[in-house]
Amino acid sequence: MKKAFLPFAAALLLLAIGCSEEKAISPNQTTLTPEVTTVDVQTIVDENTTADWSQPEASPQFQAQADSIDTSYDVYAVALIWGQCANVWDSVAVPTDWSGSLSMNAAGSLRVHRTFRFEPEQDTLFPQTDSGAVSWASRTSRDVDGLGLLMRMKRGIVYFTEPTLSFQTAPFSISIPISGLVRYNAFYRLDDHNGVVVFARQIPRRPCPKGSIIGVWHRDSTSNAGPFEALWLNGEPAANVWPPDPSLRFGKAFGRFFITDGGHRMFKGHYTDSSGTKIGDLFGTWEYDDPTMCPMCGSGHAVFRGRFTVDGGGEVGEIRGELGFGPGPTWPRMDMPMHGVWRFNCAKAEQTPIKTE
Repeated sequence: MKKAFLPFAAALLLLAIGCSEEKAISPNQTTLTPEVTTVDVQTIVDENTTADWSQPEASPQFQAQADSIDTSYDVYAVALIWGQCANVWDSVAVPTDWSGSLSMNAAGSLRVHRTFRFEPEQDTLFPQTDSGAVSWASRTSRDVDGLGLLMRMKRGIVYFTEPTLSFQTAPFSISIPISGLVRYNAFYRLDDHNGVVVFARQIPRRPCPKGSIIGVWHRDSTSNAGPFEALWLNGEPAANVWPPDPSLRFGKAFGRFFITDGGHRMFKGHYTDSSGTKIGDLFGTWEYDDPTMCPMCGSGHAVFRGRFTVDGGGEVGEIRGELGFGPGPTWPRMDMPMHGVWRFNCAKAEQTPIKTE
C-alpha cells in the first residue's frame, strides 16, 4: 500500500504544481478586453495626474492646445498610468520594469504633455526622434508612473489597416483602435498588484477660436509705460456693458507697456485660464495715434497689435486693440481703458487674417 501510494501522491503534487503555473501571469500579455471591476479609473487618474486631466475635453488648457493645431486634425488627450494600482491598500512591494514605448500607425503625432510620478535618476523620458512615437525607462515598486500626451491624427485619409495607438512594455502590451479613444476609460490587471490604466478623451475643435480683451493700462507719470491687466474672454461682450457676461470669462491677461532704449514702443505679457494657470505669452507694439485727444501730450488714445502663443505650440494667433475707448469702469485719470480682440490663425482659406499694418 505504501509503495502504491507514493506514485499516486507524486502525481497529485505534479498536478498541483501545474495548476499553480497556469495561474501565474505570463510576461508581455496582450488583451483587448479591459477588466470590469470595482477599480475606479477616474479616481486613479485624478490622484496621479494634474487638475486639467480630470476632464480634458472641458479644460481651457487642452482647448488652447487643440486650437493651436491645424483644424484638419482630430486631437486627443491620452493618459497612461502603470504600476501598483490594482489595489490601493497594497503593502507588498513588487519591483517591475515598465520601460517601453507608445506609438501610432497613422498620419499625425504624439507629444508628451506631462510625466506622472517619474522619479529623478530612476525614470526617464527619452528624447523624441519620431513624431509618432515616444519611449521611456520606468521602474515601479509600491507606486505608479505614467504619461500624459496630446495626440493628433489627420482626417480624410484612407488606411489599409485600422489606425491604432500601441503601448509596448515587457509586462504588458496592447494596441487600441484610435477610433475608440473619443471617450476611453480602461483598467488592465496584470496580477493582484500591478495594472495599467488607459484614459483618453477627444478634444472638441472650434472652427476659428476668437474672443475679446477688456481691461486697463495703468500708466505711470511719463504716460509711456506701466502695467496692464485684462479679462481674456471667449466671445464679444455686449456694447457698453460692464462687467461682461460671466459666461464669456475665460481667463486673464497681464503684462506691461514700455519704451525700449532704442525708442520702440512695445508690450509683453501672458494670459491664463480661469484657474490662473499660464497658457501662453503676449507681445507686440503700440503707439499713440490721436494727439487731439490730449493736445498737450498727444496721449489720449493709442492702439496696440501683436501676437500670442500657446506654451509648447509657438505663435498661434494675433491680437489688436485700442487704449482709451471701449466698455469698462471709470478709471483714475492716468489709467486708460483697454479693449481688443484675439484670434487664432486658422487653416481655412476663407478666414480673413487680422490686419496689423
